[in-house]
Amino acid sequence: MMKVRWGKLGSSMLMTCLSVALIAGCTGKASEQVGAKPTEGTAAKQEKVNITFWTLWDGADASTARVIVDEYNKTHPNVQVKMEFQANDQYYTKLKASILGQTGPDLAISHIGGNINALKGALLPLDDEAKRLGVNIEFDKYSKDPTAAAKIDGKQYSVPLDNLARVFMYNKSILKDAGLLDASGKPMIGTDFAGFMKALQQIKEKNPDVSPLTMTIKPPQLVLTWLTFYYQMGGGDFLNPETKKASFDDAKAVAALKALREMYSMTPPKLADPGGLDKFKAKKAAFFMDGTWSISAAGEPLGQDYGVIGFPKFFDKNVEITTSHGFILPQRAARTDSQTKAALEFIKWFADNNAKWAQAGHVPGFEPAMQTNEFKSLPYHSQFVDPNRIAISLPVIPGTMLHQAPEVRDPVQLAILGDMKAEDAVAQIRTNLDKLLPQLMK
Repeated sequence: MMKVRWGKLGSSMLMTCLSVALIAGCTGKASEQVGAKPTEGTAAKQEKVNITFWTLWDGADASTARVIVDEYNKTHPNVQVKMEFQANDQYYTKLKASILGQTGPDLAISHIGGNINALKGALLPLDDEAKRLGVNIEFDKYSKDPTAAAKIDGKQYSVPLDNLARVFMYNKSILKDAGLLDASGKPMIGTDFAGFMKALQQIKEKNPDVSPLTMTIKPPQLVLTWLTFYYQMGGGDFLNPETKKASFDDAKAVAALKALREMYSMTPPKLADPGGLDKFKAKKAAFFMDGTWSISAAGEPLGQDYGVIGFPKFFDKNVEITTSHGFILPQRAARTDSQTKAALEFIKWFADNNAKWAQAGHVPGFEPAMQTNEFKSLPYHSQFVDPNRIAISLPVIPGTMLHQAPEVRDPVQLAILGDMKAEDAVAQIRTNLDKLLPQLMK
């Protein structure tokens, strides 16, 4: 288990089997460079180069990425980055097939962790290629944890674009009416989980017409919230790569699952996504919990009534589970050095302009971006980026990902919905992992 502070935020994450969809579902000098002419050594002195770029994004991620890529293409006339959005639920299956068939893209997005580990033989190491082609990528300035997770056998196969976290968004008017808004516009929710639950109950009693809480109920996000509770309670390493068995603390895992079930009980029963977001946008919910990628979509309809806080310290430790998107260079038969160099220069430019990606709601994966005026001027990030919060990474297991694996995801969802006892769900998760890990950690 790796730990880093938000100031050097990172998160290596356990990846899904390639056939499983990933759900994400997130300036000073940097901004001055956006409109500048390409400098010596960039694609400006190369022949016209076209590169294909695959992503799995939708929503705010997709719209923000379009703006960024369009800007790059306009300021780099000798390079054309063609971004292709692939269906999220089939992304990794299609990406793997294209790479194995040597027909894949020049550049692609992958969640950092097991997918990259499983594909390392079919990917180009960024550090070797950057050195060979003379592109100065500052690997030491990326978020430490996901960067380390993407380094396999001493080679750097990816760098993080972002750090994805969960936040609590709130409606100031509803909280004010319930007597739960302080003079600075912050929610008064106590200092622990019991205090938060008391605040939700107070909202429920004060205004029965609104929901105290809504939240995304996508199973992977539920698992990440459960794991955050688990680590906040002082839980130790979840898996043991040496014994290839689950190593979590059963009592804390059960307690964390019961706490999540209790919090879920304050939401509208079995509300399907995106119902939670819709209810919050319609001003019918006091709180909405989701990833940072939803902050703009959730906040825009509320205007001045909107607020957001980072994941609270509900239990003993101020920690949180996070994940990351990363760039990868798939091998393919028709790839040229010019295309590889152009892709690497785009990665470097994206880092220098990483604060623009934060407009989709993410915390930048390139650390200097958080010191730029462009990032500091974003309306919401200062409300949820906590320099004292510790990000805890998931262990990397080739080809799979803890919060996506059905062996974990399904029992957690059943417990949250009240269809399985927490004790039985945790026992099932242990049994499932003890069978699964030896197959993956060979």
